[in-house]
Amino acid sequence: MKEVQQVHVDWGPDIYKETDTVYPREYFEHLDGLELQVNARNTAARKMYEKLGFTEKSVNLELL
Repeated sequence: MKEVQQVHVDWGPDIYKETDTVYPREYFEHLDGLELQVNARNTAARKMYEKLGFTEKSVNLELL
């Protein structure tokens, strides 16, 4: 999970801060599920999360 935090820091240093306190993968293994939102236009983020085992659950629609 440290890698995920570092990617966010690299992509948005004005929003995310570096930290040494990151939960290990084992912390999340007892949960029934973990949801997150990724901007569908951000293909690099989508690929990274898919590589980490996340799958697409739903699609949010937006009128631009």
